Amino acid sequence: IYIMGNRTMDNEFVQALSVDDGKPVWTTRIGKVGNADQQPPYPMSRSTPTIEGDVLYALGSDGDLVCIQLATGEVLWRKSLRSDFGGLPGKWAYSESPLIDGDVLVATPGGSDATLVALEKKTGAVKWKSTVPGGDAAAYASPIVTEAAGRKRHPHQPDEVCVFERQPSEGSEQQRSDGEGCGNAHEASEEKR
Repeated sequence: IYIMGNRTMDNEFVQALSVDDGKPVWTTRIGKVGNADQQPPYPMSRSTPTIEGDVLYALGSDGDLVCIQLATGEVLWRKSLRSDFGGLPGKWAYSESPLIDGDVLVATPGGSDATLVALEKKTGAVKWKSTVPGGDAAAYASPIVTEAAGRKRHPHQPDEVCVFERQPSEGSEQQRSDGEGCGNAHEASEEKR
């Protein structure tokens, strides 16, 4: 069992628990808790780890993105959505889970430099980055993979955009939907009305 949590504002971590007795197998610190001054005041870990094969990907609430070896808890690579991509978290810090799509990991740093990024999942190297005009902050919905009319897409929802879709191969914008009813706490969805 793999979870994320924090013990203090300086210690956000991923932990492996034994399925037999629930005791910790390993604990790996990934960073500090993001936005300690948020209102309402609930600063803490918010994401769930993404597991594929023998590795785990986790995004801490301050934007620390890690790839961890499942067996040992060793960090294989690390990125900071804030410092590496000029990330702009939402009011309640980073709250999404990383998306794995083929050979890439997709995450939402937010901001005007890289609203959405795709990284090589094995190394963390940048495959592409893409922006939303206006540099929206990251919000609270994880990107997903959809396919419609023969096109694969990554719909996700930055701060004030209802649906913002990217072409997975190079990050080019496919569709954007703004307007009334958009906000910062909706799920990513392909449903159209």
